[in-house]
Amino acid sequence: MSARGSTSVARRGSLGKRANRRSSASAFDRSVALETPPIGSSSSESSSSSKDSAIFASWDETPVGVASIGTVHAARLSDSFGGHEVCVKVQAPGIERRFRADIKTCIDFCRLAMPQHAPPLEEIERQFLTEFDYEAEAANLAETRANLLPKWQNKIDVPVPYENLCTKEVLVMSRLPGTKLVDGVRERFARIAKARGLDPAEMERKQTDAVKSGSLIKKDVDADARATKRANFLIALSDTLVRKPRWYLRRAFQPRSRSYESERSESESAVKETETETESERNFSPSPRLVNIGETLRTLLDVHAEEIFVHGAFNGDPHPGNVLLMPCGRLGLIDYGQVKRVDMATRRNYAKLVLAILAEDKKEIARLCQSSAPEGFGGDSRNKDEDVAYRLAMFWNDRDTPDVTLGLNLQEFLDEMERRDPVIRAPKDMVMIARVSMLLRGMANAFNVRLRVAEAWRPHAAALLAETDPDYYLLPRSAKNHRGKSS
Repeated sequence: MSARGSTSVARRGSLGKRANRRSSASAFDRSVALETPPIGSSSSESSSSSKDSAIFASWDETPVGVASIGTVHAARLSDSFGGHEVCVKVQAPGIERRFRADIKTCIDFCRLAMPQHAPPLEEIERQFLTEFDYEAEAANLAETRANLLPKWQNKIDVPVPYENLCTKEVLVMSRLPGTKLVDGVRERFARIAKARGLDPAEMERKQTDAVKSGSLIKKDVDADARATKRANFLIALSDTLVRKPRWYLRRAFQPRSRSYESERSESESAVKETETETESERNFSPSPRLVNIGETLRTLLDVHAEEIFVHGAFNGDPHPGNVLLMPCGRLGLIDYGQVKRVDMATRRNYAKLVLAILAEDKKEIARLCQSSAPEGFGGDSRNKDEDVAYRLAMFWNDRDTPDVTLGLNLQEFLDEMERRDPVIRAPKDMVMIARVSMLLRGMANAFNVRLRVAEAWRPHAAALLAETDPDYYLLPRSAKNHRGKSS
């Protein structure tokens, strides 16, 4: 660890400590400040006393992740702190002040040039500012693990925060193995192309062109999951019936590759190539499988629905970079700096909005969006146009198909809605949930999957209303009957 980097971390780590963490946080500051040379190097500053008090046994100066407000480094805790592999998130100095200034400029510009965007941006700004408190993020991670893992531990994982080592600007958490979702899909795609003797870049280009041209028809989440399962089954069947028998036959009847000793006169690279070939002949390698994007999206939809409808605490920033494909097959969910909390009234109203969207009940959608809390989300507009409220609710919370957007692009659609019925006050408690819907739909769209979020969240919304407002007129009779049987 470099002197400059470690001193910087220590200086920032010393801010904002909680009283009951003073001893551990102080040890953190001392260890990072004292451990200035790389691990294993000699220096008068690396005294035995500093090593004994050191929190980190190793530290990678090259960040494993770089975000807008800081960097993430891989490290290993010393044995006295458990010896675990961790990630350390370090906030860039002065970034909060710069961020506040930048977003204020954006909002001021929107108020002048695009007033329809200013109200939701103000709510997003409030949520973004929570990202600058890493102690709060550590608490968010612990809460999320407690909420989700009892039910979802076979499908997801969330980093463990080391809360006694965290400060406002330094977050220490367990390191989840894996690659980011998009990188993992691209890597698997390249392996499949190579196995077929194709150029990965060319294969990806053809796939992208097919999506853009519309010749590759979008499937919904469940249809995509079924199609991928079927494709992976056929790949496994081909391995069992074709590739593996051929491998056994080649191994039984073909002469062995030349040995290392017989190749001494050849170059070292040729020897290594021969050894690699021998290894591939010795062990059968199953064909790579497709990443099941449909199943991945279904898991993300259900997990975020549980966060919203059951626990009222959800990650407001579920973009693909915050989802890892882990070697064990689970999804790693990271970055819980933007956790939004909503009360039961808001959760119940959003459940009603989901059912109203699916029923295309314009009057009820407008009532929910424009009524004051606790009966609605507290939005307001100049003309109280029900059709505008309906289209905007559909757009933000379910789909952006031409029947909703009037065939207009994003900017044209929002401009037209603002022209018809200017926004006075955004339904702020709905903004961050709608952002989750938009991000999940964007992720699905990137993989050519058609997604209706309201449809995916229907059972979660119905389950909440069956418990909290069983007489709601849009609640399906089946949900009411199910509640009656369970009670």
